[in-house]
Amino acid sequence: MDRGDEPSISSDGRYVAYQQRGGAGCGKAIVRDLRTDAKLPLPGVETGACITDPQLSGDGHHLAFSSQGTAAGDPSALYLYRFNIGSGSLVRLGALASDRSGRVQIF
Repeated sequence: MDRGDEPSISSDGRYVAYQQRGGAGCGKAIVRDLRTDAKLPLPGVETGACITDPQLSGDGHHLAFSSQGTAAGDPSALYLYRFNIGSGSLVRLGALASDRSGRVQIF
């Protein structure tokens, strides 16, 4: 099994999601089926983005995670996503960014 950070286990114990760090300190999200020991494909997620905080839903059907500066070209923003493991759909839920005064804005 891979070494990873920030593990999250589905309530039925079947899936585990975790962050696997690369050489540049950025991570990617991994979801593994513990019954088959297979990694699940995450199309659109494994694109080289710096992914943090992967969390599985209790039923193991969705993966929520954050990614810094991967959308709209704003490297200071932290974007929040939900990935449907069954359908492969990826939805941006929102973003957090600091303005020049240091206040956090949600958009």
